Amino acid sequence: MLFRKFKEFCTKNKLTINERKTEIMVINVPDPQPSYQFDDYTFQTTESFKYLGLHVNTIADPAHMIHHVLQRSRAAFAALCEYIGTEGWTTLWTNLVLLDTLVRSNILYGAPVWSPKSLIGNWGTTSPVLRPLDNFYKHCLRTIIGQPRAEAGVRNAVLYVTTNRYPITVLIAKAAWHYFKCVDDMLT
Repeated sequence: MLFRKFKEFCTKNKLTINERKTEIMVINVPDPQPSYQFDDYTFQTTESFKYLGLHVNTIADPAHMIHHVLQRSRAAFAALCEYIGTEGWTTLWTNLVLLDTLVRSNILYGAPVWSPKSLIGNWGTTSPVLRPLDNFYKHCLRTIIGQPRAEAGVRNAVLYVTTNRYPITVLIAKAAWHYFKCVDDMLT
């Protein structure tokens, strides 16, 4: 249905599709993926693709996207730690601002896309899907304040107060809420 409408739109507006670069992915459809034809060309189907830095797969699994977000964020944190080490910066607040800029921004990028399914029914607790991000962010905060292990005696509540930062799941929910509020405002 949607593909037919797309085909009609292209024909009506005299648009051509680059057949070599175009692939189709249908989300939440059991294997095998259906095939689609357009002007005697059968498009290849794909199981996943990267769009604007977000990894999407056929089952719309947020864990798949979160895995890639976590990889990107770990690389950013490793670069930050190396930079702080070589520059010799020891100011807590400067290091926290750098963490926000380099790591937290990576974690929150695309949150409105992958987070709603992860957040549903999990208010007040950390969803199992978001737990790796939550643990990683707490590890980053603990490393910045000089206590990289949870056993060192810094409880989560104290960690957030000490660093003046919210839990990452609160920030993810806020980003998703803000995005969907903006979409709702545009539609009304």
